[in-house]
This record gives sequence, C-alpha cells and structure tokens, in this order.
Amino acid sequence: MSKYHEIDIGLEIDNSKVDICNSFSVSLELDDKIYKTDVKGCSIKLPRIKNQSSELNLVFSFGDYLMKFDSVKIDWLYQNRRMNWNFVVKNKPFNEPTLRDIDKVKVIYYWQFYPEEGEGVEIIKPIYQ
Repeated sequence: MSKYHEIDIGLEIDNSKVDICNSFSVSLELDDKIYKTDVKGCSIKLPRIKNQSSELNLVFSFGDYLMKFDSVKIDWLYQNRRMNWNFVVKNKPFNEPTLRDIDKVKVIYYWQFYPEEGEGVEIIKPIYQ
C-alpha cells in the first residue's frame, strides 16, 4: 500500500463548494465485504485491503447524496503520491456532449482524482430518470 494513504476530499454541487468536513463517508466494497475509511476533517485514510482483485466499488455519502462508482481499479486508489479527490454533482442543464440520451439524465456524478503531480482522472456517472 502507498505511504500516502491520506486523501483530501472535496464536494461541489452545481459549481459551489460544500463544507463536508467530518460529515461524509467513503466506503470500499470488495467481494461482499465493506471496508470503511477513517474520516478525519476533510480527509480519509484508506483501509488496508489484502486481496488480489484488481477492482472494487467505491461509495461516497454526504447528506442526501449517495454516489456509487463501480469497477474502480484498486491501483487508482493506492498511489505512491499525495492525492485529492473531488466529488461533483451536476443538475440540469448539462454540458456533456458525449453522453447518450442526455434528455433522460436526471443528475450527473463525477469523481475526480487529482495527484500532487501529474494528470488527473475523472469518472462520470450519469443517473437516468
């Protein structure tokens, strides 16, 4: 596991940052087991996972928001560099030309990974009506 196991967490709802410190949760689902992260302020500490799987599901929860991202590569979580994660909620109107059936989308969830150095990754999850 990475020596940089603390990850700063942020949330934006419709382009506005939300204070989530000490009031959110992140859990990892793997092989019918749920691993909770330790939340301290606006950061999490990832649990040690001893498993040969290459993917897991990640669940972010804050208030009425429950975002589940399936089949996430474990390597993306356990990096050998400091990471920031930003969860984003976008309501209509949307500006995502790559999504199919955009008129049937209710809300879009994003999970953005920002390493201290290098390029970031963004996972987009549309929620359909």
